[in-house]
Amino acid sequence: MKIKNLFLMAVIALSGVGCGSSVFYQVYNVKSVSGDAVNSNLLKFEDDNCRVSYNLWGEYGNMEFRIYNKTDENIYLDMSESFFIINNEAHDYFQNRVFSKSANQGVATKKTVAVSKTSPGLFQINQHIMVSSGSSAVSTGYSVSSVEKRVVCIPVKSSKLFSEFKINNTVLRDCDLLRFPKRKEIAPKAYDLSDSPLVFSNRFLYTIGNSIEPVNLENKFYVSEITNYPQEEMFDTDYEEFCGEKSFSKSTYNKYVSPKRFFIQYSKGMEDWKH
Repeated sequence: MKIKNLFLMAVIALSGVGCGSSVFYQVYNVKSVSGDAVNSNLLKFEDDNCRVSYNLWGEYGNMEFRIYNKTDENIYLDMSESFFIINNEAHDYFQNRVFSKSANQGVATKKTVAVSKTSPGLFQINQHIMVSSGSSAVSTGYSVSSVEKRVVCIPVKSSKLFSEFKINNTVLRDCDLLRFPKRKEIAPKAYDLSDSPLVFSNRFLYTIGNSIEPVNLENKFYVSEITNYPQEEMFDTDYEEFCGEKSFSKSTYNKYVSPKRFFIQYSKGMEDWKH
């Protein structure tokens, strides 16, 4: 473990010498339009019936979300009326797909020759129980298919996890944002809701129990800041700690991990673009 960490630190250090880093990270800060609170682990939205939580951290932005049912009745989420919307373009959660899983089992067997003889004075019989030798294999398989549900039930006082979309997979460029900054050139570019390059939301429709009256819920976000970092500025090292006990050696960690941030890694290559 110690050798591995030292090797990773050496790679990061070497990338920052000579001609500078060739690997960069574009880090996005995200705010919710409604100003919902962020705790140490999750970005949360709530109404009277349910709580929706997010952790956006990950490459390209993780729009995975968990819905917790706060009520004493089942909640029925209509996926055909639920959408991921980015810059006013809607993407369907329900796509009427069929999912399949398959598995194979292999069993190897070995055949031998066994000989059985009668006692002296009786008929002399050599009985070959198995007449071949060597080995063989038998393979069996099966497949299970399931149809995507249009309506998903979230039971009383429990939650379900949904994962479908990423936020952005293209490095954004701006005249006020250096594309390949050196350490002293790092400068964030701030945005508000009116000029943000990425405004996105989840829009849900659900019913409670036997009610036929639908409830609409929208969780809306926007990118409030973008910063480009050379690789050596993204990471630091420290001792891991658990229950007051520290690790023997230091580990490398990302300095900017947060449920309201995400990143894209990109390389400089032969490009000469300043912005």
